[in-house]
Amino acid sequence: MPRDAEATILNPDSLTHPPILSEGFVKPETLVQWFAHAENFFLQKDVPENRRIVRVALGLKPIKCQNWYFASKVDINQMDWVDFMGEVHKKLLEPGWAQKVRMAIEKVRQDHRTFQAFEDDILRRNAMLRGNGAFLNED
Repeated sequence: MPRDAEATILNPDSLTHPPILSEGFVKPETLVQWFAHAENFFLQKDVPENRRIVRVALGLKPIKCQNWYFASKVDINQMDWVDFMGEVHKKLLEPGWAQKVRMAIEKVRQDHRTFQAFEDDILRRNAMLRGNGAFLNED
């Protein structure tokens, strides 16, 4: 796949196989979708917490992730899922991505849409920050 092509999620709706993130430019939205599909896979297959990473890590096809995983897989497989998410974000997303998303959240306005649509927009953007220090929690 050309380097400038956008990464996509392969077999996202499979309940029997983990999702695969293709090689290519990874957007925060795509990574959030990959993690959501992975979590759905865990629920469907009843994957225990300590086996989650090993079950899906090879589905991250970008070479940066493959190299990182094979160089440190013993340590990576012992990570907490949210910590793993944070590390994958660091490996695949462009520098400053979290600040851009956070700034976009701060600029969201309700305007003429319903409160529900306004809230959904904020929650969707904030989901991209899960596993990152920029994540907005309820505290």
